[in-house]
Amino acid sequence: MAMADQGSPLYVFNEETLNEILFDLLSIDVMDRLVYPVHANPHPKILRKAVEQGVGFRCISCDEMDGLLRDFNGLDPGRILFFPVAAPSRDFARAFDRGVQDEPSGKTGQFTRETVS
Repeated sequence: MAMADQGSPLYVFNEETLNEILFDLLSIDVMDRLVYPVHANPHPKILRKAVEQGVGFRCISCDEMDGLLRDFNGLDPGRILFFPVAAPSRDFARAFDRGVQDEPSGKTGQFTRETVS
């Protein structure tokens, strides 16, 4: 609480709790994979923990997608789901060029280089 006096808003997370939550979610047998929505909290430590645990990422913008690929060198673009609420076709082309998925099933969706150009 002393930190709250220094300024707000303040977001505090516990690494051990985050580890436990990710482990529990990843242990659910009925899920094919776990996808973290980057827009929910893009704090680098949370994203790094998700990368380390093998979690996938849902990006709703090219900035989120580019940030993940820049900040986590070697991150497989196949772990990123580009699923914006609304985006121009050039954003889908950009995601396609990076090898990012555009469909929750993990398969290539309806967007191909020809359909977004």
